[in-house]
Amino acid sequence: MTWISRALGDFHVYGAACGAGQFVAVGARGNEMGKKIMAAGPDGEVWTVRYSENAKTDGTHLNQVAWFEAAGKFVAVGNHGAIFTSVDGNGWEKKIINRKATYNFVACVGDTLVIVGDKGRALNSNDGTHFNVMRRADRGNPDLYGVAGDNAGTFVAVGEYGIVLTGQRGMSWESIDVGTTERFCGVTYRQVR
Repeated sequence: MTWISRALGDFHVYGAACGAGQFVAVGARGNEMGKKIMAAGPDGEVWTVRYSENAKTDGTHLNQVAWFEAAGKFVAVGNHGAIFTSVDGNGWEKKIINRKATYNFVACVGDTLVIVGDKGRALNSNDGTHFNVMRRADRGNPDLYGVAGDNAGTFVAVGEYGIVLTGQRGMSWESIDVGTTERFCGVTYRQVR
C-alpha cells in the first residue's frame, strides 16, 4: 500500500470516516480557531471544505466523525456541545445539545450510536437525530476519550485514570477495574471467528 499526502491548507484533522461514497474529515481551522469539515469522493484525492466556522462565532473544533449506517448519515461531535449530521457529507445540520459539554468520540454499531465526552458524559441515539443523555457529567468523573461496540450491542468506553465502562446499547454503564490509572485514549472491537 502506498500513502499519498494531501495538502488540506490550514486544517488540523482530528477524525475521519467513510460512508455514502464519501470520505469526511473533521477538525479545526489553523491554530484551533474554529471548526471545519472537509469531504472527498471515493478516491480521496480532491478535498473540499463543506463547513467552516471561525472562532469568533463559536470558538470550538470537531473531535470525531462516524458513519451511522442504520440512520444513513454522518455524525460529527466536538466542543461546546456541537453535534453535526449529514446524509451525504456535503450539507451539514448543526445541533447544540449542551454548550458546556465536550464530546470526544462517536461510535455506531447496528441501530445504536454512542457519544462520549468530558466528565464521564455519554449520549445515545437510534436515529442520529434525537440524542438521549445516558450518563450525566459530574466533576468527579474522568473524561472519556474513546468508545466502541460489538454486534450484540455492548459498548466499552475508556478515558482518564484507567477508566473502563461497559454499557448495553450505551444505556446503563458499569465501571470495570482494569488495575491501572493510565489514560486510555481509544478502544476498538474485533470479532473473533
